[in-house]
Amino acid sequence: MGSPQIAIASPSIKLYPSVDKKSIQVSVKQIRKTNTASSGKPEYVNLRCQLDVTFDAILSQATYDQCFAWWSKIRRNTEDTTFHFDKDAAFYSALDGAANSGQKVIPVTSTLGSTVGDKLFLFEDGGGGEFEIIEVASIDLNVSVTAVDNLIHSYASGDHIKNSLSFYHLWCINEEYNPVKEGDIYRYQFQFYEYLASY
Repeated sequence: MGSPQIAIASPSIKLYPSVDKKSIQVSVKQIRKTNTASSGKPEYVNLRCQLDVTFDAILSQATYDQCFAWWSKIRRNTEDTTFHFDKDAAFYSALDGAANSGQKVIPVTSTLGSTVGDKLFLFEDGGGGEFEIIEVASIDLNVSVTAVDNLIHSYASGDHIKNSLSFYHLWCINEEYNPVKEGDIYRYQFQFYEYLASY
């Protein structure tokens, strides 16, 4: 397994903290606005899905020092942060065909980074539709992934699939960079959110 990686592209900063997988928490939040329709009934508009992602990390002295440069950039939320629990399993692909409810085969443009047994997050383009987590039973190289169980929802070409512990468009929630020193290491809880519409 590869190491956890937090990164931004510009300037190129890659951090390699130690992350306890059990500490990773992903919650789903529906962002919406309520209007009153002409009929007088409430209706929801501007629906979008937000993932909140938190995890506990142990930082070496070198990673602690690097985080200052990272924090100085991301605190203004002008640059996406990526996080991969396993940088070697950083899988993302668009669908290049339909994957219907009740079937297991998901056609993709790439299978790079995906392996049997991975948990993948499948979601509709635009971030306001259906989504689900599947487990990979088999892979047809750069053609499709096959799920262990039948899909619950239907998806179209252009929808998205990624490793469930890889995030490509994170924005920082932390209001301060304040790791706690314990001997030769530091502890810090990273807090992010991601809009699925960013894909």
